[in-house]
Amino acid sequence: MSLQEYAWVAMAVLLGAASACSSGDDSAGAGSAGAGGGAGGTQAPQAVDPSADTQALWTKLQGYQGWQKFPENTSPKPSGAHMNMYVVTHYNDVVASAMASKTLPLPDGSMLVKDNFASQTDAMPMAITAMSKQGGKWYWVEAMPNGKVILAPDGSPLEGHGVTMCTGCHDAAAANDDVLTHKF
Repeated sequence: MSLQEYAWVAMAVLLGAASACSSGDDSAGAGSAGAGGGAGGTQAPQAVDPSADTQALWTKLQGYQGWQKFPENTSPKPSGAHMNMYVVTHYNDVVASAMASKTLPLPDGSMLVKDNFASQTDAMPMAITAMSKQGGKWYWVEAMPNGKVILAPDGSPLEGHGVTMCTGCHDAAAANDDVLTHKF
């Protein structure tokens, strides 16, 4: 079994047993947030076309790979909160300005994008996780690299405000505006 096939199986198994995240540390042990699961075997997670809101967000995220990365996460590192995938987090200029002025909560327009890799040396992420501050609340999305939104075990798309699989972990960092990767 290839490493990518193993990662899909691991994601399916972990999501099948999804529960609230027990740690706010992004590098801690296994949690529940992350990419959606397939039915088993080496099947990729089920995914659907993005909503209009997520399509609008994808347009704003174009070129995110060229954005800055948090100093704690300049190269892929294991993340228990994202199914032990190797992750790297990018942030836009709105977040950079907030960091420079020590502004919390982060303002509307703040965007964080996390690439989720099966291994530290993969060229293509298996999933992309995004947080976008809109109207004072985070909008969450977990998608395949092709933009299809991954489905949670209950069949709901992992997109929108208050996505339980995201907030289950990120709420532990409420004092840091729900951001786990970097302390503001």
